[in-house]
Amino acid sequence: MGVPLSNVVMLMGKGHASWSKILEALDYYGISYASKAVYTKGISYQLPMCCIVNNDNSFILWYKGSFYGATGVDPKKTISYIEIFVD
Repeated sequence: MGVPLSNVVMLMGKGHASWSKILEALDYYGISYASKAVYTKGISYQLPMCCIVNNDNSFILWYKGSFYGATGVDPKKTISYIEIFVD
């Protein structure tokens, strides 16, 4: 990987994100991710070491037990996540 998060943010730009735009950015930078998102509604879940979480229709990076760029995230509002594979 070795790509600064700021570069990925610059590629994606500001505004509304979508899964397709996020996956396009991951593909562009050669970042591996799971083939399917996990939908969490109504089930107990534990986030993997690194993933992108769709929480209350906002996309948030989760890495090693912390959300980046967001505070006060309500786990009950998590809709889905996709695991990002890191070394």
